[in-house]
Amino acid sequence: AVVSTQSTGAALKTMKVHRLEMKKKAIIVTVPESAHGNVSTALSTNLAEQPVRIRAERTCKLTVLNFPLSEEITESDQFPAAVELLRERNEELTNCDFDIVAFKRNYHNKSLCTIGLRLPAPVKRLLLDQGVVYVSNTICRVVDRVHVVQCFRCQEFHHTQNDCKKDAVCKYCGQAHSSRDCKERYKVGFKLNCVNCHKNGLKGNRVQHSASEYECPTYKHVVETMASKNV
Repeated sequence: AVVSTQSTGAALKTMKVHRLEMKKKAIIVTVPESAHGNVSTALSTNLAEQPVRIRAERTCKLTVLNFPLSEEITESDQFPAAVELLRERNEELTNCDFDIVAFKRNYHNKSLCTIGLRLPAPVKRLLLDQGVVYVSNTICRVVDRVHVVQCFRCQEFHHTQNDCKKDAVCKYCGQAHSSRDCKERYKVGFKLNCVNCHKNGLKGNRVQHSASEYECPTYKHVVETMASKNV
């Protein structure tokens, strides 16, 4: 919905709202969180004869995995390009106000990214139920964006290095030294070795990534486990 407001001596302004409900005792206006203050001031001024209640639309975070985005796109154009691609084939996002709040290129394939979205809660639920978004000719999986704490010392989850009492483990090679002291990664033919996936019995290509990589199977399992408890 769109609401037009006009203060005394001011030009007509148009403001976008998510929902406008006419109740017996008041007008209920649901707006994006970012516009809450502006809409509240304008409507309370112009509709004084009718009580107005401004309600901010609750926003949530969502992660899109393996999002295809050319390496040739400059850093300043990455976010606008990603937004345009998401709106192109996803009806839920076409007229939705959403922001990109996180962006990271895949370690092994720089043309793929992991991006974090902030969007209205109802849209998030629709996309989670759907499980994917469509980007050009690619189907990208979506998961709940949760805050996963990982220790930089032992590389395990749910605690920080300040609270860690375990021995240091390198996130690059998985050996018993700190990541910053790793010399193995500079050797010819070096292959990354995720200590967490190795412990979980994975082998071959499935362990050849750093322990802090977003695409790490162990990390993704932790994210999905936490997300299932938060939905």
